[in-house]
Amino acid sequence: MIFELEKQILTGELGGLKSDHQYKFFTTLVLRLFHLKQSFGAGIYPALKYIKQWVAADYFYEQKIREIFWGGIFQMISIMVILTIFFWVMAAELGLTIFPFISLWSMQLFGILCYLLGYTILVKKTFYLFDYLFLTILNLRSFIGLGDDCQKLMQEFRIYQFLQLKIRRFDQIQLKLQQVTKRIQDIGTVEIDQLDDILSDCWNLYKQRHRLFEQQISLLKFFILAIFFLGSYLYHLLVLVSQLQLEF
Repeated sequence: MIFELEKQILTGELGGLKSDHQYKFFTTLVLRLFHLKQSFGAGIYPALKYIKQWVAADYFYEQKIREIFWGGIFQMISIMVILTIFFWVMAAELGLTIFPFISLWSMQLFGILCYLLGYTILVKKTFYLFDYLFLTILNLRSFIGLGDDCQKLMQEFRIYQFLQLKIRRFDQIQLKLQQVTKRIQDIGTVEIDQLDDILSDCWNLYKQRHRLFEQQISLLKFFILAIFFLGSYLYHLLVLVSQLQLEF
């Protein structure tokens, strides 16, 4: 990952630098910085230090999202196993010859599928465009500090197209980016402090969206468990009672 690449840079392993562990856009960003160092002798360590801080913070939140996802899956599979054992034991104890395990498993598997689908939709909806924003601003911050042409970078990262989007939660960030683009058009450069301010806004908004995501995924999990798991338990409990009446 990033730290592996940094080690190669610090030890002077300049030829054929690559990483087998790609982490989002950060690995590509560090490789690009390295090629600037290799080609022009650019001092990349301040930018590399800043990127490492962002990688650590981003990785922390990515791990939290994975924990929420796998925690939900583990909970549902555990309930599925427990209910299967419960109904199997009950049917055996009562001497029932037939029990509809297929319908029990089908309801619960459909619930897990709905959870997967809902989770995917929520991730895309909640974190839409954040990767693009972090990639763009971090690139600008890194390469403007190394003397790259600002106008060229603005066009490369399609900032003008982003400013045309109408997404209310990004209003403040778009306003500040408009000020950055105006400064670049007027004097050809931008203060790094301005980009740091925008990055801070992006990160604060990202944390807000993450808290919202946690609430939404908890609500989704509650409805899935109530409808497909509690529902399947109550339904098949009634089936068990009905079969017991028929048997006796």
